[in-house]
Amino acid sequence: MATQELQMVFSKGVTPGEKIDIAHEYLFDPHPVGIPFLSQCKITPKHSIQTACTDGKSIWYNPAWIASLFINVVKAIMLHEVAHILFGHPLRRGDRNHKLWNKACDLAINSHLQPYYEALGVMHHLTGDGIAAGLFPRHSKY
Repeated sequence: MATQELQMVFSKGVTPGEKIDIAHEYLFDPHPVGIPFLSQCKITPKHSIQTACTDGKSIWYNPAWIASLFINVVKAIMLHEVAHILFGHPLRRGDRNHKLWNKACDLAINSHLQPYYEALGVMHHLTGDGIAAGLFPRHSKY
C-alpha cells in the first residue's frame, strides 16, 4: 500500500485526541526532538482557533481540523509547533508584528523540517492543500 493509503486506513476511527497522542509519541520515539521538557508542554483542544498554535508553554489544536487530517500530517504539525518552542519563537517575538513574525518563524521552521516532512510523505499536503500556507523557502511567493 502507498503511504497515503496507509495514512487513510490508519486515520479511520481515530479521534483527534488519539491523533495528537500518536503525533506526540512520534516526537519521542523515532524523531530526534524528544527533549524531556517537551513532555511538560500541555496539549489542549481549542475550538476557537482554526488550526494549531503555541505560546511556548502550551500547544492548542482545533479538534475538527485535526480530525480532517491524515496521521502523518498531524505528526508534521506537532513537529512544527514544537519547533516554535525549541527555537524560542514565542519568547523572542517581543513587540514585533504578530502575523509577520509568525510567517518569518514558519519559513525558518519549514526550511529546517522539510526533510522530515518528506520522510513522513506529507509535503504535498503541506504545500498543495495550503496547510502550511505555502510557507516554504523557494515555494509560492516565498
